[in-house]
Amino acid sequence: MLGSTYGTLTTNSRHARAVACGQAPGPAVHIQSGQAAGGTADDAEDMDVSGRPLHSAVPDLDRFFHPESVALIGASDADGRPNTGITRQLLAWAERVGARLHPVHPSRPTVFGIPCVPSVAALPEPVDLAVLLIRDPLPVIEELDGSKVKFAVVFASGFAETGPEGAAAQARLAAAAR
Repeated sequence: MLGSTYGTLTTNSRHARAVACGQAPGPAVHIQSGQAAGGTADDAEDMDVSGRPLHSAVPDLDRFFHPESVALIGASDADGRPNTGITRQLLAWAERVGARLHPVHPSRPTVFGIPCVPSVAALPEPVDLAVLLIRDPLPVIEELDGSKVKFAVVFASGFAETGPEGAAAQARLAAAAR
């Protein structure tokens, strides 16, 4: 194959087949960072022609699609709130997939009869997935950074679609999520 989505050049698809089969990939036939600087191929990480790494860690998406525990941040059971409908749907989904659901709300003792915790720090266990149903997700994403949450999904608006201020907020959120 000549070319790929990332602009790398290779002569065959062995790497893709090896990774798909769960095997360690063989030696790369790509440019290597150490070669350009006069180093050896053994000392360098495989890079594409633009200097980006060819290989990166692949997250275990099983915990995303089939989580054992979920934090629902901004959960609500108040009539007329958009979060209430999403909370109901996520409760039904968690029951279908067998996940333990932990509603997080600073002022509610329960949501739909399930006890709430006031903050991410008060969660009773590490969670596989955090679902954020709040207006400003950035502080919570920053708080999740120090926790053992594996994945987060943000339901929010008011970002790049609203103009320059929203675009800046989106850039800050993306940087925090990395």
